[in-house]
Amino acid sequence: GCGGSVEMPMGAPLAKPKLVYHQRYGRAEPVRMMFAHAGVDFEDVQLLNNVAEGKAQDPHGMLPVLEVNMGQMLSQSIAVSRLVARKNGYYPLEPAAAFEADWLVDTYNDVLGNIGQVMIQ
Repeated sequence: GCGGSVEMPMGAPLAKPKLVYHQRYGRAEPVRMMFAHAGVDFEDVQLLNNVAEGKAQDPHGMLPVLEVNMGQMLSQSIAVSRLVARKNGYYPLEPAAAFEADWLVDTYNDVLGNIGQVMIQ
């Protein structure tokens, strides 16, 4: 599957989540910023050199990874960002506004991916 089901009611807070990512800005930054703005107490594990150890924490070998509910690992930065946004009141409830927010995020992600491809070449 895609990481299993997320067993948490939308109204319930995450039990001290743990975010694991590199020690730099990047795909985990939106989650860090939302947690900080919402006043969420979370553990921010910033990996210095042992990225393999961080990736080993996720069943799919991905970073960033958000650990919730005593060991449940969530990956895919955009999906995790949307979950955190929903749980902290940053995601629109109205479908048209939610579409617009998703469109902006997905467009940004596409552009970021294209820039990365150009930099690799």
